[in-house]
Amino acid sequence: MLQSQMILYQWTQSARPAVLARLYLILLLALIVGFLDPDTALPSLALMTSVFVTAVLFLGFRSLMVTVTPSDVELAYSLGWPSKRIERSRIVSVEPLEVPWWDGGGVHLISRGWIWNVWGIETVQLTFSDGSRLLIGTDDPEGLTSALS
Repeated sequence: MLQSQMILYQWTQSARPAVLARLYLILLLALIVGFLDPDTALPSLALMTSVFVTAVLFLGFRSLMVTVTPSDVELAYSLGWPSKRIERSRIVSVEPLEVPWWDGGGVHLISRGWIWNVWGIETVQLTFSDGSRLLIGTDDPEGLTSALS
């Protein structure tokens, strides 16, 4: 984003502390188990690698910042990647929408279009001039919808 652009709206959806605490506990237990059996180096290496990858993914997707300027909508996860910039001129409609909890978090394709989400069921659906859709997870759907309307 250009620093000279005026920010109309900015909100960060963060993972719930209880979810993060459970994740950290699971990762800690996996690390302890990995160190308990030094005779099996290959399974321990595989376990350590999967723990490391899981930790990086969860750290990277623990929050999503949405920034609205007069010309763009910017999405960025906690480590700055993935990120996306959308020209507001492409947006033809904005609608708050609840999705099933099993649609999950992260960036992925669901039946309604692409979703960028950390947690929860509340989203704002952007429909573009080409008919494609993007859902943005938020715990402030009214504020985001108002900023984009």
